[in-house]
Amino acid sequence: MSNVIQYKGYFTNVEYSQEDQILFGKIEGIRDLVTFECENAGEVEQAFKEAVDDYLEFCEEEGKDPNKSFSGSFNVRVSPELHRDIWAAATKRDMTLNAYVNEALRASLKKTTDPMVVFLVPSRLSRTEHAPQFSIDKDAYKSGEDGFSYGINRNLITSGGVNQ
Repeated sequence: MSNVIQYKGYFTNVEYSQEDQILFGKIEGIRDLVTFECENAGEVEQAFKEAVDDYLEFCEEEGKDPNKSFSGSFNVRVSPELHRDIWAAATKRDMTLNAYVNEALRASLKKTTDPMVVFLVPSRLSRTEHAPQFSIDKDAYKSGEDGFSYGINRNLITSGGVNQ
């Protein structure tokens, strides 16, 4: 189940405070801080919509342009060594740092958002004879008549192989 709600191009991720026994959130991806809260799930969407509408009304009254969610610019903090290595890799490919990071993020996202991967493993091999190692549910793994074992790994793929 997703806790993300969208309204007028703005997004929120609803959270629950057990201590205060409320549902709450903020408009994500903007510089301004706009929050909302409510006491039950039936009120969440309306509370978020009211927060967005109030924010837009406030900006209009103040003569201020409202922030847009996910403007395409964000800061990422990395170690100096990683910064140097990324710069060197971008320079080697005759790319700007932004273009290189954009391409790397897009490639990483493409690899990690595929929710299902089908794999084939010869059933005559023991689990320790093939790499990478993986774990699966018993129900998702069965041997076929052709000598292969079929399964579905519902885990995400990482840069090092199948999640363990």
